[in-house]
Parts: sequence; C-alpha cells; structure tokens
Amino acid sequence: MRALGAAVLALAALLPHPAAAQAGDAQLPGEATPLRIVEPAFPPGARTPASGVTVDVVGTVRADGSFVAQTVQARDGEHRAFVAAVREVIDHWRFLPAVDARSCSAVDGPARLAIGFEGDAGAPRISVTRPASPPPRPAPIRRSSNPGPEPVFDEPVEGWVQMLSRVDRDGRTQSTTVRYSSPAGRHDAAALAYTARTVVEWIEPPETTACIQRTQVFCVEDAARDRTAVLHPVCEPQRERQRRERRLNRAR
Repeated sequence: MRALGAAVLALAALLPHPAAAQAGDAQLPGEATPLRIVEPAFPPGARTPASGVTVDVVGTVRADGSFVAQTVQARDGEHRAFVAAVREVIDHWRFLPAVDARSCSAVDGPARLAIGFEGDAGAPRISVTRPASPPPRPAPIRRSSNPGPEPVFDEPVEGWVQMLSRVDRDGRTQSTTVRYSSPAGRHDAAALAYTARTVVEWIEPPETTACIQRTQVFCVEDAARDRTAVLHPVCEPQRERQRRERRLNRAR
C-alpha cells in the first residue's frame, strides 16, 4: 500500500510515494468565494477606449461550486467582442459555494464580478475584481484532538478537501459533508472519515450545535523525487518551504 499518514513521516524514505495529510484551522463558513477565475482572451484586433471596458457578470454559484451567469454586459456601451470573450470562459470558473449555517450545508448563492479590459490586443491589460467580502472568522475552539490514524492516500495525487461539520456542545462531530474538493472526490472519503473522529474543546460552547469549516490538505512529501506525482497548487507553499530549508542546509 503506497500510503503514508502524517503520524508516520519517519518512514517516508522507505515508501515509494510518501504522502501527508494536513489539517487546517477550523473556521466559521461564509459566502461564495472565487477559487479559479480564468481570464478571458483579449479580442483579436480590438482596442478599448481610453477609459477601458468593464464587463459586469452577475450570476449564481451552485452548491457544487459551478457558476451560472444570469447577466453578462458591458458597463458603458455594447462592446460585443469583450462580452463574448468573457462568456467564453465562464464555464471554467469555480467557486467555494455559500453555506447555510442552519443546515450546515453548501447552498446556491449570488456572486458578482467585473472583468476589466484596457489597451489593445498587442499590449492587453485584463483585471478581475469582485465586491470585498469579510475574511473567514476562526471558530471559537481552544484545541482539537483526534484519536484515530491520520488520513492516508494510496496514489501520489495531491489535493484538498474542505468540509462542513455540525459539532455539538461536547465537541463531538455529529455530521460532516464536503463543501468543495480538488481533485473532485479524490480524497473525500479519507478526509470525511478522519474529520468524523475529531473532538474539539470549545472556548464558548454553542447552545446545541455549531457549524464549522475544516480543511484537509494532501501533499506528496518529496514531490521532487517522485516523477509520477500529480501536483496541486495547494501544496506549493509547503514545497517552497522545503526548497528554502534545502538551500539553508547547503549553505551551512
């Protein structure tokens, strides 16, 4: 079995595909948040006026993270080529869906973005903006513990899973669902099984239950040596730390 939990990292050198799952801090879930916004291509041969062209996109983020546009239109004038360019990439946009705290589950929610174009096809400038949203708030938890083994994964495919858990006054997880995962479904079972065993100590316990958000990240420990590993951007900060540590060790 080519799997490795975070608790047995000392054995990493002995395994073909060492891998570790890392749990993030618990947070209170919030509104829909962009994860991947593919920028449109600048229309060939087009040129914007001096003030640029802004295309407003209003739509719905589905519970599965996909986006359905209701309105795609330029703010000033028609600018059909720029509107068409935005429509071309909308199907590739992905979001964290909004969360209904009462049911502790992902739900459909509204989203609005503005795509800005400036210049021409030879020197294009494209920007994506959206209304500011409050940052995630930490859950009122003093500490978490888990008596079971760390999550494991058999194939060297990196990814992450964000889950929604309903937790009772005693700190025990009553139910957990996936809010979003990438690659979709790849690590869901391992992350859900681990999270179901997690017990928290509240700073201020809820009256009955509370909805919290947890994230589990799955990274291949030595991706530089494992040519079969499928890497994921979520693990890049860890790889950068490893690269810095190696540079420091060589400099000593």
